[in-house]
Amino acid sequence: MASGGKPKLTGFKGAVTKETQAEKKQAEQQLFTYAELNSTPPTWLKGTAKSEWNRLVPLLKKDTPISELDRNTLVSYCNTSALIIDCQKEINAHGSFTESGKKSSYLITQQQAQRDLKGFATSLGLTLESRAKLEYGKAKNTTPDDGFKDLLA
Repeated sequence: MASGGKPKLTGFKGAVTKETQAEKKQAEQQLFTYAELNSTPPTWLKGTAKSEWNRLVPLLKKDTPISELDRNTLVSYCNTSALIIDCQKEINAHGSFTESGKKSSYLITQQQAQRDLKGFATSLGLTLESRAKLEYGKAKNTTPDDGFKDLLA
């Protein structure tokens, strides 16, 4: 949300009436009524996972309706991100393949973790794709101001 405003919902399709706009605004405001995410990372989150938590939480709280309901998804994202880094360190030290030419267990784990991470990232709005969908929906659901329409109404 580069605009600095609150995120917009994308679930409204078709002509945007004043009634639809009011419903949309109410639904958007409702997203911010859930219990706010506690910024303190879980005590058992360590190392790289904790660093990722501390990096992401301020960014998420700035522009998204992140809440305590999202806590486990965020923890999973942070742990998976740390796992990918740990696997990469092992791959750097020992290589991607075993002596017999098979993928190393670190490479297999890392590849699965990368797939998992994308799912968590999409759920949290952390991918370019998910942010683009939000912005596209916002642009699509915004009707240009028409001064004559108000005069005719």
